[in-house]
Amino acid sequence: MESTASCRRVLRALVAVGISASWAVLGTGCGTVFADTVQVVHDDTGVDAAFQRVLDSRQPVRLGDAMAAAELPVDSWDRMYRFSSSKDGDELNAALGTSVRWEGLPGGSDSSVQIFMSGDSVVHAFVDSVPSFGVRRDHYATPDSMVTPVQRERGNPTGPGTEVYWGLDIDEAG
Repeated sequence: MESTASCRRVLRALVAVGISASWAVLGTGCGTVFADTVQVVHDDTGVDAAFQRVLDSRQPVRLGDAMAAAELPVDSWDRMYRFSSSKDGDELNAALGTSVRWEGLPGGSDSSVQIFMSGDSVVHAFVDSVPSFGVRRDHYATPDSMVTPVQRERGNPTGPGTEVYWGLDIDEAG
């Protein structure tokens, strides 16, 4: 009887250690954040599709609702930041108040890096290439920020005159 109880205690301890080790390796379990390392995703088609649905609808929507449709690999977030892709990990850590190792930053391209935070933790990060949607660089939005389709005009890249196109404005919180 004593030996069976001892075996159960050892088994429970091993299970607890296994769960703790899994948490330490996976962090939040979102697939892009591993303990103190953030892997920047280079193609987040879910976010692109979510913003395209807002553009197609021509109706304003809360950013949190648009991102829920993107099926991000996170349970919750409270801020979405946008930074120039030329920023390195140290600059991102200084701006965000974090101390993580960044992997997959694009460096010097014309794209941006969008970063989702929950409290003091990075929960998702991706490279946002043209067409790019987000707040101004070095700013952030919250789930309650409004995403509004807007009609804009620009010089025609294929000839004289101008062309009309649709873009998105995202209300900034900071």
